[in-house]
Amino acid sequence: MKVSSKRIFSIFSAIALIIATIFVYKSLINPAYEDIKKKKSEIATLENILEEEKDVIGQIKEVIEQYKGQRQLQEALSLTFPIDRNMPNLINDISGLGQVSGLFVKSIFFKDLPIKKAKNSLANGVGVIEVQMKLSGSYDSLKSFINNLETNVRIFDVTSLNIDSSIKNSEDFMEVALTVHAYYQSK
Repeated sequence: MKVSSKRIFSIFSAIALIIATIFVYKSLINPAYEDIKKKKSEIATLENILEEEKDVIGQIKEVIEQYKGQRQLQEALSLTFPIDRNMPNLINDISGLGQVSGLFVKSIFFKDLPIKKAKNSLANGVGVIEVQMKLSGSYDSLKSFINNLETNVRIFDVTSLNIDSSIKNSEDFMEVALTVHAYYQSK
């Protein structure tokens, strides 16, 4: 082979090699590179979503921790201002206060008054139970009973008090008709 033929052959070989390289680049490497770019973009998007979800989970955990502290507050408030009528505890409170004060609870009558709707739509209304009771005992026992009602955990308002001291058995003995209002959170 002549030198000029070798030179032309090497030029064509170099051109063929360059064309083959461009073909390999365009048909194999470039699509793979585009796939890699898409995958990196998807990974970056998913990492952003993961970070956002971690932030949301962190915020939810903070809110839960805040409400754990408020749960104790809610439990304390439920004793003062029960979530429902809670009649067993109401009866227990009144009879217990009567025993502690030295008054005999002769009768108890309950009457539900209309629920006062809250002005705020997020809050529940306030329920009122009118409690009419007949008691008997001494004047000091009555004072102690009313004082215990005022300082009791549950909220009571004395609305009516009638004393009948016409009984001749004892100087200090009296019959009492007492009406109080007890409050609760309506559902």
